[in-house]
Amino acid sequence: MTEKIKAYVKKHHMIAEGDTVIAGVSGGADSVCLLRLLLWMREETRFEVRVVHIEHGVRKDAGREDALFVENLCAGYGVPFVCLSYDVPKIATERRISVEEAGRQLRYEAFEAEAQKYARAKIAVAHNKNDNAETMLHNLARGSGAAGIAGIAPVRGIVIRPLLCADRAEIEAWLAKQGQDYRTDATNFETVYTRNVIRHRVLPVLQQINPQAVDHMAKTAEIVRQMQEYMIFEEKKLEEKAVICGQNGVQILGEKIAVQPLVMKRLLLYETVAAFAGSRRDLSSVHVEALCGLLDMQVGRSVALPYGLLARRNYEGILLQKKSGSGEAVHAQGPWEEVPLMERADFTCRVFDMPEIWKEFPKKKYTKWLDYDKIKDKLCVRGRRPGDFFYLNEGGHAKKLKQYFIDEKIPQEQRDKMILIADASHIVWIVGYRISAGYKITENTKRILCVKYNGGREDE
Repeated sequence: MTEKIKAYVKKHHMIAEGDTVIAGVSGGADSVCLLRLLLWMREETRFEVRVVHIEHGVRKDAGREDALFVENLCAGYGVPFVCLSYDVPKIATERRISVEEAGRQLRYEAFEAEAQKYARAKIAVAHNKNDNAETMLHNLARGSGAAGIAGIAPVRGIVIRPLLCADRAEIEAWLAKQGQDYRTDATNFETVYTRNVIRHRVLPVLQQINPQAVDHMAKTAEIVRQMQEYMIFEEKKLEEKAVICGQNGVQILGEKIAVQPLVMKRLLLYETVAAFAGSRRDLSSVHVEALCGLLDMQVGRSVALPYGLLARRNYEGILLQKKSGSGEAVHAQGPWEEVPLMERADFTCRVFDMPEIWKEFPKKKYTKWLDYDKIKDKLCVRGRRPGDFFYLNEGGHAKKLKQYFIDEKIPQEQRDKMILIADASHIVWIVGYRISAGYKITENTKRILCVKYNGGREDE
């Protein structure tokens, strides 16, 4: 299995020499196997391994014993260990979500916060083939569409899943061969959790029908994921022609998508709503079908969507807006308005200290790292204005934004849709394009501002 995992990691370019890999280790079989395999691969490819363990505040004494087990395991291999504790049930109530979902959110928030401390960080989690099959079945039952059937991605941004090519039985057999013990979480057998119902009642029935069910589902997920990647590529091209962001919301042009195949029409509607909402977790095929039906209705009809959104049929097609407390549509925070960056739901911002050893940050289309102390005024998100400029290089050579658009041959109709992060008239970041050299990180940087645009592709 070790060689299979190694080949899988290499195939998906998960780890490179010099990376810092933040491994989420709960103490269970999957995560212990992940840690052992990372340490084995580290002998050939030089990278750093650090472990983060999360106490969820659900199992009390057992949870503390899990933390101690992982701490001792890390100490035995000389691996840096961080344990973070949360009252997940309380946070679930505050966020009005399930305990399952709250735990998932907190885990990734903790992993990402730890990863922000390092210039070239990866977050390794221990999902396997069975987890992928369970996710596919759950998404299928929820009506998540093709994106849900694609299951769990091997790589999502800086999150990597080296064990996704192995099933649970393989992992447990490998640990037994290594003489490696692990912890068993009793809550994994409680069928009050949706995933456990699928794990213990649904998936075993499918494996009785066909023992290779999990493998077949993994192959199907891979095929669907490849198809989805191609569709997204085509959807982005259509989006440039059919979607206009403005002060009054997001306008989807009916005439531009009417001639498109139904599958492309559905995908554009889904991606547009997800980008406007800043999340896609609660969006399903039911909402997409409602939007498709809205295109065939008379002007004035509307459909309520998750995240407090309202889709209204108008003469141009469909207008997406945010609802007020009374349920009426209100002006949305479109890119032509000036809105403080920290108030925009479609951006994620984090400030952290400069790492002791300065290295180049990854080049990503929708995530940028800026020198926080160079920012003079409060950053805002808006569209272009006369007089906008940015610096081309550290020498102070300024360039007008208008001239940049001309030089880059950006179509006129697209320029008014560009989202900009600005410090007064100084453009900090042309989202999806470049940042100003005036805010670049240098060896003298003390604090870093990481800005991520959530409306872009996660892996860019």
